[in-house]
Amino acid sequence: MDSAEWYIEAALNYSFTNIAQTYENQIVDTLSISIPLMNGEVQEGPVGNAYQTLGEWINASNVEGTSHVAIVDVVARNTGTSLDLQAVYVVGSGYDRGVPNTTYGPNDYWWWMSLGSPNQCGCNSNPPAYGQCADKQIQSRINFAINGGYYQYWTNVESWWVDHWGYDDPSTQTIGLMSHPSPIGPDNLVSGDGIRDYPVYLNSGSGGCFDPTDMRFYTQGVWDLMQTIRTSYVSTKSAASCTILGDLVLGGGNERFQWVTYRYGKLAKVH
Repeated sequence: MDSAEWYIEAALNYSFTNIAQTYENQIVDTLSISIPLMNGEVQEGPVGNAYQTLGEWINASNVEGTSHVAIVDVVARNTGTSLDLQAVYVVGSGYDRGVPNTTYGPNDYWWWMSLGSPNQCGCNSNPPAYGQCADKQIQSRINFAINGGYYQYWTNVESWWVDHWGYDDPSTQTIGLMSHPSPIGPDNLVSGDGIRDYPVYLNSGSGGCFDPTDMRFYTQGVWDLMQTIRTSYVSTKSAASCTILGDLVLGGGNERFQWVTYRYGKLAKVH
């Protein structure tokens, strides 16, 4: 009986766990199965069947890019007529499934929002190019990096909004861009000039026409801010969705910006 316990545990860990994958979140689950005893011993066939059954159930938690089984602990109890096995296993999750594609071509000049046809958004050297405006192109790349095409569903969802003229207020789930100025660097040469001063678009010396550098900068910036929010305020959840909508200040103002909403949640158990 002790050998059966050892072999089943070792085989499950050998076949269905990944000790190399780091993770931030975990759930612990338990499965039970019984093997009949014959003259105080277990037979090889039922032991193999128990391993296969437990393995099928446990392996359902191995979802590429979403979750993996980190370790399995099998505990056996002799009831006199059966060997009752309890398999406790840890499922790890909470790791990046990808990063957005921030590569844009030399002719990728796009309006920050749709001012006419939503699919004819080219500007500068790119008119009248067929394609979505900058807000939706960036949104698409962020969401593809988040989801990557995996089958899943979310629970405990919450939304966070970007305030372009305020500071962080976690009590209202608001992120203020004034709390997150972009550092001086190759893409932000001067602070406060309205050109790539913040990771999310607010005004621009380009007059609302994003050049390839703008496209790259704001795609990366929206992604980076999403990770910052998660690390600072919702560390137990994963990024689930991003919505970006270009807009103008009403009442004659010339400010141009993009509304950004981030959503976070917990991945439901996959079995």
